Amino acid sequence: MWLADHLNIIDWIALIVFLLSWFGYGFFWNERSKSPTALSYAINAQRRQWFKEVVAREVRIADTQIINIHQQAALFFASTSILVIGLLITALSSVTEHPEWLKVLPMFQSTTIHFISLKVLGLIVIYIYAFFKFAWSIRLNNYLSIIIGAVPEDINKTETLAKYASAGASLSQIVGMHFTMGIRAYFFSLAFLGWFIHPIAFMMATALVLWIIYRRDSLSRASKILLDLIDHKESNSN
Repeated sequence: MWLADHLNIIDWIALIVFLLSWFGYGFFWNERSKSPTALSYAINAQRRQWFKEVVAREVRIADTQIINIHQQAALFFASTSILVIGLLITALSSVTEHPEWLKVLPMFQSTTIHFISLKVLGLIVIYIYAFFKFAWSIRLNNYLSIIIGAVPEDINKTETLAKYASAGASLSQIVGMHFTMGIRAYFFSLAFLGWFIHPIAFMMATALVLWIIYRRDSLSRASKILLDLIDHKESNSN
């Protein structure tokens, strides 16, 4: 097997730790989003509140502007992903055609060109994954804008308006989920760079990125502010 010829035990361990950390955290965060103490739970609550307000007002210019802002962010990251993929493909061709320049760097002197090419291919796969997540987020945003445009004008159709509010909030959650998965791929692509140095550096970078993401999602001041909104709303309702 080609991979078995180029990856030793510590490389396999580092790669497995990386994949388990990346996708394991995604699974963990999806489950945690059901908890009232999670940032994603607080954001989803604001989405539900947002679409309750959307169906209740006649002028929805501000709502379309909010969607447009998110659309622009997703477009930026999608186009950046394409650019990075192109640069990595160029780097891959340079590695295979002109391998001698790599020997100048100490970290590459004890490895093979095939192994370096494998690592570059790994980065390409990560950014392809990120591109698809951002592209799908863009398409779902288009659907979301259509839902807002299709909201009935008659405010007396309470049952119909409730369905639109529920559908809009649910679709907005899916948009946010795919956008977050794309951003998470960017974070873990930085950890992947550690593999170019050493498998131990790869695992250390993965652990660092995992901690940073968890801290941003659970321990940041922004998460506390948003969770306080949920507590404030619940206390007012009581």
